[in-house]
Amino acid sequence: LDGVNQPADIAARAAELGRTSHAITDHGNVSAHPLWGAAALKAGIKPIYGLEAYFTPSVALDREKKRRTNTHMTILAETEEGYRNLLAMVSESHKDGFYYRALVDEANIERHKTGLIFLSGCLSSMMSRQILEHEGDVGIQRGIAMAEYWRELVGADNYFLETQLFDIEKAQRANSGIIRVANATGIPLVVTNDVHMLSAEERETRRMLH
Repeated sequence: LDGVNQPADIAARAAELGRTSHAITDHGNVSAHPLWGAAALKAGIKPIYGLEAYFTPSVALDREKKRRTNTHMTILAETEEGYRNLLAMVSESHKDGFYYRALVDEANIERHKTGLIFLSGCLSSMMSRQILEHEGDVGIQRGIAMAEYWRELVGADNYFLETQLFDIEKAQRANSGIIRVANATGIPLVVTNDVHMLSAEERETRRMLH
């Protein structure tokens, strides 16, 4: 388990912090969405429905080569049509894309991308890995090429570069590189947080579960 917070507790904490809108993006599934929507609206918060997808370029190729190459990508529903597409994407990932995990690949995204917002993802994303695994300008150039590819695939208004403010050296290196990619491409930056607990006091519980 990567977290045990209930939707009502998340909504209450978000309201306590003065949030007017908030997203949940569980790994590989959207099963919390009904409870989340009800809890958020009750707390006076606009619910944003999302997914932290296990992404791979091709599920078929992963199976053929018996490889596990998935990375993470954040996907948010922008419109009602987008939400229907998000549900279809997740259903397809479980029905046809399951290989160790429910995988979303490029073909699935191509079929269901309308009405969705795509963020480049967390430290386990393709973007972060390109920057962290290739030193200096090589990683930046790979990141630029990847960002331009995704902007073309899902649309210029639907792709954003994601940064997360963690006080760890790896995250700082990734953020620095992503900012350089944003400056080079003009793709907007967003700042998110990879929330697995509602307070620091829950750290030990989360550690034991994870």
